[in-house]
Amino acid sequence: MEIYFFMFSMLLCMAFFDLTTLDNQYKIWLASIGGIILILISGLRWEMGTDWPSYFNFFNFNNTFKDFYEADFEVGFAFLNYLVKLTTDSYSVLLTMMAIFVISIKIRAAFKYSMFPLIAIFINFASITDVFFIRQTIAAAITIIAIEYIIQKNIYKFLFVILLAASIHVSALIFFPSYWIYHLEIKKRYWVIIFVGILLTSNFGLIEKSIYLIISLLYGSDNIFLSKFSFYMEMQSSNNTFVISLIRRAIFIPIYIFAAEYVIDKKDLYRRFLNLVLSGYIIFLLFAQISEEIAVRLCGYYTVYEFILLSAIISVTKNKFLRLLIFILLVIYEAIKYNTSIQSLYDYYVPYRSVFL
Repeated sequence: MEIYFFMFSMLLCMAFFDLTTLDNQYKIWLASIGGIILILISGLRWEMGTDWPSYFNFFNFNNTFKDFYEADFEVGFAFLNYLVKLTTDSYSVLLTMMAIFVISIKIRAAFKYSMFPLIAIFINFASITDVFFIRQTIAAAITIIAIEYIIQKNIYKFLFVILLAASIHVSALIFFPSYWIYHLEIKKRYWVIIFVGILLTSNFGLIEKSIYLIISLLYGSDNIFLSKFSFYMEMQSSNNTFVISLIRRAIFIPIYIFAAEYVIDKKDLYRRFLNLVLSGYIIFLLFAQISEEIAVRLCGYYTVYEFILLSAIISVTKNKFLRLLIFILLVIYEAIKYNTSIQSLYDYYVPYRSVFL
């Protein structure tokens, strides 16, 4: 557990400098050093993570592009593995390349969209998923690039990025509506009506039936996507994570909406990201009726921007004491979340194993 304590402590120390007058140039240096450490931890791990066997075997037991293409992963992910395999048989090289990509995009987004980039980085990486990533983490990172084209209202570049993300994990297609959601002007009462409406119609099974119909029409009655969908539906959570997820969202919905009125800097940007995050909550509530696993995977493309909203909450006041208090509360929350993410999949993460050990 020592390395996880080190990771959290490092990110926390970095985050504290956002409460000081430290020049932005030095913050970039701090983030770069922290990013390099995270990349090394991620890229040099060995036999760790929830999907290690399937990804490791996919890379090692295929050689030609035909081999990779005919396997059960999307074509973009197959091509990425094939490109690395052309130059080396080292799976660690592939992991490191993917870690550089994912972590760099998240750090860049923090500096581009957050008033408190180091706190945003702390919030984002106080989760194991971006360090011990899966295909969907890579796809979600690609969709973050699409935000620039949403802001520019360049739909062609946006579509290109979304299709690129979908070539890594097809679930990225759910981010397609974000192009319009981002620019909506939605009043608070409409959000309330939407959430209440979802809760009132949650027991009719409409989402489950609709998904079965769409997948069957697009791919036929016998395909891998329908098999995965059925598999996730049959999965049963062995703990109370679903209830915790609901409680957490119930707490943060009013906090996010309240903060929208008072954030001092980048207020319009905050409102746009609020649209995305609350849309992610809606997706979670809709699909959680079918499977918590499916809900978490799909809503992640939208809720990933919580690290922007949470870091922005500090700017609701200029009072230094209140800012410090909010920061402390965020640290406590992130510490609980960080520990929970490790403990829930303890055997996959502990002990940390390196390629060199």
